[in-house]
Amino acid sequence: MFMFIVDGATRYKWVYLLEKKSQATWFILKLLRELETHHKDHKVLHLRSDQGGEFSSNELHEYCAEHGIVQQFANAYSPQENGIAERANGIVLPRVRALLTASHLPNMIWGEALLHMVTTLKRLPTKMLGTASSYEKLYRRNPPLRTLRTWVCIAHVRVPPETRQRKEKLEPRAPMCLLLGYSNSTKGYKFLDRLTCRATTAQCENCRFHEEFTVDRAYVKQLLENRYLDTLHVLPEKPPVVRIKTSIDTYVAERSGPVPTSMAEELQEVEWVGENPAGPQDVPEKALTLTPVKVTKRRKRKARKKPVKEDTGFAIQTPPVEPCTKRPRRTQKANVRLSDYVVDQVMTHGMDVDIPSTYKQARASKFWPQWRAAMIAEQASLKKHETWRLLPRKKAKGVKRFKARLVIHGLKQQFGINYTETYAPVIRFETIRAAIYFALQRGWEILQYDVKTAFLYGDLDELIFMDQPPGFQVDGPSAVCELLKSLYGLKQASNVWNRTLHAKLVTLGFERTDSDYGLYVLKENGEVKLLLTVYVDDLLLMGTRDLCAKIAAALQETFELTTMGTVKYLLGIEILIDRPNRHIVYCQKRYVPEVLKRFHMSDCNGCATPEATTPSTAVYLVNASWPDIAHATRHLGKFLATYDHTHYAQAKRVVRYLKATCDYGLVMDVPDGTAANVRCYLDADYANDSVDRRSIRGYVNMLDGNVMSYASRKQEINVLSTCEAKYAAMSEATKYVLWLAGLCEELAWKHPVPLLLGDNEGAISFDHQARQALQVQAHR
Repeated sequence: MFMFIVDGATRYKWVYLLEKKSQATWFILKLLRELETHHKDHKVLHLRSDQGGEFSSNELHEYCAEHGIVQQFANAYSPQENGIAERANGIVLPRVRALLTASHLPNMIWGEALLHMVTTLKRLPTKMLGTASSYEKLYRRNPPLRTLRTWVCIAHVRVPPETRQRKEKLEPRAPMCLLLGYSNSTKGYKFLDRLTCRATTAQCENCRFHEEFTVDRAYVKQLLENRYLDTLHVLPEKPPVVRIKTSIDTYVAERSGPVPTSMAEELQEVEWVGENPAGPQDVPEKALTLTPVKVTKRRKRKARKKPVKEDTGFAIQTPPVEPCTKRPRRTQKANVRLSDYVVDQVMTHGMDVDIPSTYKQARASKFWPQWRAAMIAEQASLKKHETWRLLPRKKAKGVKRFKARLVIHGLKQQFGINYTETYAPVIRFETIRAAIYFALQRGWEILQYDVKTAFLYGDLDELIFMDQPPGFQVDGPSAVCELLKSLYGLKQASNVWNRTLHAKLVTLGFERTDSDYGLYVLKENGEVKLLLTVYVDDLLLMGTRDLCAKIAAALQETFELTTMGTVKYLLGIEILIDRPNRHIVYCQKRYVPEVLKRFHMSDCNGCATPEATTPSTAVYLVNASWPDIAHATRHLGKFLATYDHTHYAQAKRVVRYLKATCDYGLVMDVPDGTAANVRCYLDADYANDSVDRRSIRGYVNMLDGNVMSYASRKQEINVLSTCEAKYAAMSEATKYVLWLAGLCEELAWKHPVPLLLGDNEGAISFDHQARQALQVQAHR
């Protein structure tokens, strides 16, 4: 039998193996004294248990009365009143059964499995503690994880020279043992000797583990019966070695089948090399601390001879055999609450590189013929645009200091002319939504074009040299390339391409809008006839079909365009346009699988709500079509400088949310007419941040009831009330309303006076005296 003691504050667990129930009082008093000695800053206040006689001894009552500890007893047949301890049984015992099953060992050593599992669980995160472990809460430091080992794995324990017998010089220096657990009395591990069946301890540096293997169940059972029962089994000279089961299906499939004879012999005959083999140095510390809750479980012994009592330090118990009188339990789902947390070591299989980032990776890829064909096509395009010319290396002054990496890799590009001229405007997502809405309202075509090798059209004003690309060298390595055109990777490339495209559009009569430099309009007699959006080399032309074809032909004279037809997929966003019903849907169900694959979570289970996400990925998703994760993204963005496993666990939750909602989209209904109503809904959460007590503001800009832009951000000022927080949010939201209204005016889009809608009467009717206090801070 055994007794659980659980601390209600930290959920730290102690477990004691009992030969009889009367020992429970001694172990409880022992723990209370240890807590009083080693944790003086914590005091045991309550001792809760059931009404078992082992908890009602006079000695225990006297100790509790002397130290001010209140004893509390659960009512008869009411285990729920002692739920913490009862729940500990439900958590630990199924895992103990799993250990025994996976290790191929008999139930006779269930006690060692129990001790090992409790030691392991104390080091794992607990949901009740906010992803921390009970060890971390109790000792206020991270638990030692390097010492954790697979239970009953094969280990070779070096025999110290002082204990070796002189007459037996040929005996193994490191005989095979089985790992039973962690020693509480010494700094080391506890092992089961496969010859004498005695429990021994050894230092960490004297052990070498083979954590994939254990000994066959029948062998260990006969070994135990030879020692503790009146039986005599003839054991083989070399115990049969089997692999320990694992929960990873692919790993089981690969490792299934008997262990090869050569491998088994190798495990038998490991010879120790060196006096200090590699191994962990930290040993799990003995569990001590805080107020416990007590419970005892009684098990019936099987009718067989009582084992000989020896001080071997080996926890052994004959397995209880009980008739099956209960109905079968229903199938339970696996516990997945820890699935969001990172482990130190994981096994991955079949993770090939999909897109190589270097020439060497492409050569090593199994798709090298396809990559080679793509390189040849790219090289032909570079030659067509006369991107460089070859010069003898000796004529390129200073080339020794200008290695290929220094020019093409932007982070390593050497400082020079126009080195900082890197700005290139791209259109905002809200502008794209407004432009498509504007075009569909007028029944225009929305056509997509792509400029092939766009960066190669810009002429460079700077003198830049680079080495020839590997695999395409002409005249040998003695020649270098003098760049005549802009090239991918240069810091100036985006800026040069944008200036080149802008100059061409101006010659065609386009005007760049002040609201967004990525949006161009073509007007005739003050009326907008065509819209063009620019996102690097992705273009959208919106207008009548004849006018779009005319402009596309004019651009084709300068740039090589790829006609992609009516827009369906732009910048990772799937755009579904239903012209008969005048509907627009923006969704990213094709982009989300890429995000899941990037985080190796393609097979994860979806969840109904987000909490937080990875900012770098999520900001793009939020801006594109996912306003419901804006708040979670903003919250986690605060911790970029101190990112740890807790934030990563929160980020994984939002990835699961994305999988559950990948078919959702941002829906717009386009009414008849050519006018637009601009409205903004806003709100603020006063003193939301628990650190600096600043408020969180949020807004949604809408055109005719359709979402155009949105945000969730922390306010830059501290305020004194909810009223002031919402007033400051109104001030910030006004800027975005005015931006959207300004865009409508540039498009000659008729609209009434924009409305700013809030839910705080105090903020709406702010008096003059209170307004003065925020005038300098909020009115910017």
